[in-house]
Amino acid sequence: IFVYIASEAAEEDLKEGRKGKDEITPYWRTIKNDGSLNPRFPGGVEAQAISNYYFI
Repeated sequence: IFVYIASEAAEEDLKEGRKGKDEITPYWRTIKNDGSLNPRFPGGVEAQAISNYYFI
């Protein structure tokens, strides 16, 4: 729940121009316990998948 709140606040800051993409909380870097992306984050899994971060 707390990460969801942080993700919504980050997107609000971005949309309202208070912060740039490199300044908001990088919520899209978090994954669920099973390693999957969180569909409840802004933009859903699709938006997280195109962020071009890879885990090794």
